[in-house]
Amino acid sequence: NNNNNRQQQQQQQTTTTTTTDNHPKPADCNMDAKLLNALNNGRKTRLKTTKQVNDRSAPMLKAGLDKKDIEKYHKDVQDTYVESWEPLLNQNGLTFRTSYLAMSKREAEVLVKAYENYEKLLKTTSYEDGTLSFDTFYTELVRNDPTFNQMRQSLQDKIEQCLKAFGCQKVFVKGSS
Repeated sequence: NNNNNRQQQQQQQTTTTTTTDNHPKPADCNMDAKLLNALNNGRKTRLKTTKQVNDRSAPMLKAGLDKKDIEKYHKDVQDTYVESWEPLLNQNGLTFRTSYLAMSKREAEVLVKAYENYEKLLKTTSYEDGTLSFDTFYTELVRNDPTFNQMRQSLQDKIEQCLKAFGCQKVFVKGSS
């Protein structure tokens, strides 16, 4: 009987499982011994019951947006513009003195078109061979587009106004929303 117990202990100590690649691995490396025994003896492991979960993380889609939804979206976007939050920083001295220059829709369209045309030019020419010059592009733009020329003059006037009002020698110009 002692011999049988020793043989069983030796067998338990050297029990291996075989994976699909036929490399033997010790059973205790892959599974807890109790779980392995339960599976080998045909016992079923009982899972805990779960609560019903109302998962609402999926996007809510509908055929179209009504006017109210579109207005809310535009307000949310506009709330992120610098014009909305800069006064809060400025009143506490947390940013530079700031002045704004309004731009019409037509002026914005002209500015976008000018940028797109310059990007096209960059793809077809290069600075290295001397065929591309921003100064030449800008000069032509101002000469040929009265709206762009008017924008240039409005910006120059605003810069001069800020230099005088703020009592400084330089200003930083940043395009925004």
